[in-house]
Amino acid sequence: MNGLKWLFLSLILFTTGAEAATYRIYYNSDVVGKVQYHRISGGDSWESLAYYYDVGYLELRRANPQIKSLSKNRGKVLLIPTQHILPKKSLRNGIVVNLSEKRIYYFVNERTVVTYPIAVGRSGWKSPTFSGYVVRKKVGPYWNVPKSIAAYHYNKYGEKLPASVPPGPNNPLGPFAIYTSKARILIHGTNNEALIGKEVSSGCIRMFNRDVAELHSLVSVKDRVHFITDDEKVGIKNGYVYYEKTRPYRGGDPIHVYAIIREMNAQGYQIEIDRKLVKEALRNNTGTPVAIGVAR
Repeated sequence: MNGLKWLFLSLILFTTGAEAATYRIYYNSDVVGKVQYHRISGGDSWESLAYYYDVGYLELRRANPQIKSLSKNRGKVLLIPTQHILPKKSLRNGIVVNLSEKRIYYFVNERTVVTYPIAVGRSGWKSPTFSGYVVRKKVGPYWNVPKSIAAYHYNKYGEKLPASVPPGPNNPLGPFAIYTSKARILIHGTNNEALIGKEVSSGCIRMFNRDVAELHSLVSVKDRVHFITDDEKVGIKNGYVYYEKTRPYRGGDPIHVYAIIREMNAQGYQIEIDRKLVKEALRNNTGTPVAIGVAR
């Protein structure tokens, strides 16, 4: 890692505040972060809280299914989903985009990871799954409007989009862009941060502008990139087995938790789980890690 990257990483590692999302990966631990709590007050909105705590809109809503309206629940406490099970070990190199989780991970090295919420492709424009690499990075990118998006916008709104949008506040790519080896699939900022954490894009990955600025400074050309759709993750921390279940990005996904645990046992773990806790996690479907057993 070059000196500039180390300097930038050291700055965010020791930054305090709700937006910091850089974690040490400890030996034999698959879980990072910790759950936070927020007491609802006047002026709170789902979008403002998501931005402050650096979580996604849907991520925050699903972690608190009992709260439908913030204004009607002032004084009550929200769970902030800032604890995560890491992607499986074979993927912990470079960028991992989990479309189901709506979260991106960047493994700086084997002991350091940063993670941020993202917006992903909407219905009819779903983001693809693939493995590739970073092709290039750009500060102040131009948006060359794809013909498919221009046609869609014209048919829906009756407005013609320009062939190209220069850098600036109206550019939907925001201030930074990371280009992947998958054609037309970028990781970039946005001109509407209220949409982060939702399924709204035309296939690309959107981030809060402060987050993509960090990521842009950390990644290198040729870094590995994995786009996955893991709606179930199992991890171990301090001898306990944790399970994280969120809604699948694409419908029809079967339940994999028991297969994941069988695979872990075949790798040498001795895992015992409480199936009642698994069923409860599946029923709640909150996307936050819950303890379901022990590993010996």
